Amino acid sequence: VVVEAMAYGLPVVISDQVGIHKDVAHAGAGIVVETDPEQLAGAIVNLLNAPHTCKRMGENGQQLVKEKFALDKVAEQMVDVYQGILSNRLQIENRKMENMMNKVPSQSTTQLMPARRFYEKYWQKTEDAFPTKDPTTPKRLELLFDTLKDIGTVKKILDAGCGGGFFTHAIQKAGYETVGMDISCN
Repeated sequence: VVVEAMAYGLPVVISDQVGIHKDVAHAGAGIVVETDPEQLAGAIVNLLNAPHTCKRMGENGQQLVKEKFALDKVAEQMVDVYQGILSNRLQIENRKMENMMNKVPSQSTTQLMPARRFYEKYWQKTEDAFPTKDPTTPKRLELLFDTLKDIGTVKKILDAGCGGGFFTHAIQKAGYETVGMDISCN
């Protein structure tokens, strides 16, 4: 509501608990008060008695919206946030894998190392190469088999995903022994 009011050239009176209160104060687009009814009422009365101040604050608010809250600016900020989340996903997944590996008895750890190497290589490659997560693309399947070759002699594969079983069937056709646990709505 605050941004919309500023976009229409209106001065705003907001509390210091509103997320953009520092931007409003810095731009001179309105008056920021504490969460106190008397301060709020006083600020409104002051603005009603100062039409030139209202006009100037309204213009400042419109400028603030154009510079910081326009659709293209907000879209850029959202893209940055989502890219940050996605880039952190691999780090989080690697930590989860590491924690799981630390809980496994030491003799089994060596048996799980090929799986870990595959996991790290394949998912890093797919994060870099594919903006979409469609597993049925020929390029993604080629990458899967290239990664399997990279990690050495793998004969048994556990495919625990969710989908239609695309990878499980492709891996079986390539001659690997598989256990698939795909879950699908289909």
